[in-house]
Amino acid sequence: MSAARSPGAAARIRACPWPLDWQRHYRVLADLVDADGSLPEIRPGVLMDGDDLGKWLEQQKQPGTWAQLSTEQQERLTALGVQPAQTPSPAPAARRTAKSPSKPNRHSNGAP
Repeated sequence: MSAARSPGAAARIRACPWPLDWQRHYRVLADLVDADGSLPEIRPGVLMDGDDLGKWLEQQKQPGTWAQLSTEQQERLTALGVQPAQTPSPAPAARRTAKSPSKPNRHSNGAP
């Protein structure tokens, strides 16, 4: 019986402080790393055991989701080579092209 399938391993999985769904997805990624030496590119639409593993992985990388993960979850993903997506830098403020008049315009009294 492998260590991953042993009763002790099952008890540890059940004792996880995060959802079992998260652990199941993570475990599939960890198994891929164990088998291949590194995490292959997994795009949304890639199904493993009926779950869209690519979609789940992309969600974990989103800055808002990543920030909600526990430190241990972040460390586990990082150890597999998963990094959070970079937040796009804000667009530079548009420069004002219209100048406000510093002196009153002599034609501003309504006369043509």
